[in-house]
This record gives sequence, C-alpha cells and structure tokens, in this order.
Amino acid sequence: MTKKEMKAIVESNREHTWTKVVTDERLSGSWIFNSKPEYFRAWCWMLSNANWGEDAYFRNGLKSVFVKHGEIAGSINYLSQKVDMKHTAVQNMIKNFKLNRLVSTRIEEGITVFKIRRLF
Repeated sequence: MTKKEMKAIVESNREHTWTKVVTDERLSGSWIFNSKPEYFRAWCWMLSNANWGEDAYFRNGLKSVFVKHGEIAGSINYLSQKVDMKHTAVQNMIKNFKLNRLVSTRIEEGITVFKIRRLF
C-alpha cells in the first residue's frame, strides 16, 4: 500500500461529537499499521466509538458504570462482535494493545472499560 493510499479518514458523528483519525507518517511507521490488518481495523473502530464527551453512563441491565472521555465500556465478547474477530483473537489483540500502551483496562461492576491511552 502506498502512502497516498494510506491517507484514510475515519469519521464518526455521535450526537454532534466528531472524531477524526487521519493516517500520517507517525501511524504508517507504527507497529499497529504494520501488524495484522484486523488489528488496525479494530483500532480504528475503537477510536471512532470511544466516548469523546466529558462523561456518559453505560448501562447493562441493572449495572451501570461511569465512562469518561476516551473510554469504551463493554467486554471482549462485545468487541469481538463489533470488529468481527474471534474471542481469543480479541484477547490477544488487547494484550498487544496493553503491551504497547495503546489501551488500559479496568473492571467496574463486572463491565470492562477500555481506555484509549494514545493514538499510535
């Protein structure tokens, strides 16, 4: 893939909150761009679906958690469904993301919250 082809824009309009990720030199040289394509696809999904407001509540039945700026509430199963990957593949991906300090996780009320720590 050429650098011109890498110029991709992922946009998401979520209740008047716009997020935009533009691939640039830093991304094209990072491990995530040069790793498995499904990791890059999942990373773009996570960036475009993270909470970019100041606060939100995620409710799952009777349980609810406070989701801050740059966080996604869910589970490995939830991510697996959204990014169309097997459960174990998502577990390995999150482990790699944690090792490379892209995300951190916390569990609150039995709900996993993924925090975006840096872009790439």
